[in-house]
Amino acid sequence: MSGRWQPFFKPLQNQLILSLQSEELSVHWLNGQHSTEVGVFPVNETGIDAFHQAIKSNEGMQQARYTLALNRQQCLYRSITLPAETQSNLMQVVGFEMDRFTPFNKEQVFYDVVYEGVPTSSSLVQAHLAVVPKTTLQPLLKDLKEFGIETSRVCVFNH
Repeated sequence: MSGRWQPFFKPLQNQLILSLQSEELSVHWLNGQHSTEVGVFPVNETGIDAFHQAIKSNEGMQQARYTLALNRQQCLYRSITLPAETQSNLMQVVGFEMDRFTPFNKEQVFYDVVYEGVPTSSSLVQAHLAVVPKTTLQPLLKDLKEFGIETSRVCVFNH
């Protein structure tokens, strides 16, 4: 698995958004422009069975891909300033400079970066960087997998 879980920032259609907090699994269904709360399930055999039953009851949800949503406490999220010429190879530049932007090197993390929009000057651009240590993400994915939940993406809550 590479150091990048693509993409953190771009939501897809027909996604079951999973948030694993302590002993609870919170699930929302993102379908088009609509978000529907599926429920909050205890992380135990009974709760996971209830989760699977809720998904089976809706054909659209059965077709959905699973996305693990991280909150700001589970990842490092910051704005960074980069030279404008990095636009053509943004991921490589950020990976190479990871230890300058964070307390980690790129082998220790999964990350994504996107441009903020309009350049701040002709030579500089602003970008958003989301970084999650592998030691944080891998146990979450393992816990979900043990309950028969295979996530295909990771995203970051913006609140």
